[in-house]
Amino acid sequence: MDDQTRLELEAAAFRRLRDHLRERSDVQNIDLMNLAGFCRNCLSRWYQEAAAGRGIALDKEQGREIVYGMPYDQWQALHQREATDAAKEQFDRTDGQEALAAIRKQAPDLVFMDVEMPGLNGFATIKEVGDQQKPVFVFVTAHEKFSAQAFDAQAADYLVKPFDKERFHTAVERAKELVHEGMAQRLGKHLSSLRSFLKPEAKRADRLVVKSGGRILFLKTTDVDWIEAADNYVNLHVGKEAYMLRETMTALEARLSPEQFVRISR
Repeated sequence: MDDQTRLELEAAAFRRLRDHLRERSDVQNIDLMNLAGFCRNCLSRWYQEAAAGRGIALDKEQGREIVYGMPYDQWQALHQREATDAAKEQFDRTDGQEALAAIRKQAPDLVFMDVEMPGLNGFATIKEVGDQQKPVFVFVTAHEKFSAQAFDAQAADYLVKPFDKERFHTAVERAKELVHEGMAQRLGKHLSSLRSFLKPEAKRADRLVVKSGGRILFLKTTDVDWIEAADNYVNLHVGKEAYMLRETMTALEARLSPEQFVRISR
């Protein structure tokens, strides 16, 4: 099968899926999310992202109208029903493995997470993410008994349901502060690495060239016992011998390894 034929078949399959979803308006988006992990809004977002990849400007409402066949608010008024408590509970009960995969893929700065989830619980999920990619996170649960563990896990906050808007706002502001602190730390590390890259450390001398008795000698820095300043010269002491080098102590210090030599004053 050539590429063009494959693209035409995939486009036809998409149109059939879109038309089927339009026909089955009785199937609610929350039911699709619970059963298949996607809904009409996901499909419209993917369409919008594909358009952006081709340099085509398409906003969220335009993408939704392509999928729904009408403006989204009109579809809601005609077809959307109040979700049942069971559907809401199932939707809220995200699997820990799914949460872990989403965090690793999307690398969010902030995550609100339940403690009790199928598979991995909230604490195990955060542990699996690891310190390198760990976002700022807030636990949301109906139980107070996990608060100590949340503190040990360095959670930004711990929300016990039910909570009001003021309590939620407090948690968000606290989490935002931690996100900004983390960004500042990462930026500092990045700038430090960039400076090191742009201005690499000068190579340290492992040999020094001196004149002695009409000869030129190459002294290994590892053979030098100590160095003495003498105005614009330095005396290199090697065993019982001493060699004069025309260089200031400051200039020579910059060329020597700080792991090998330490400058002291009398």
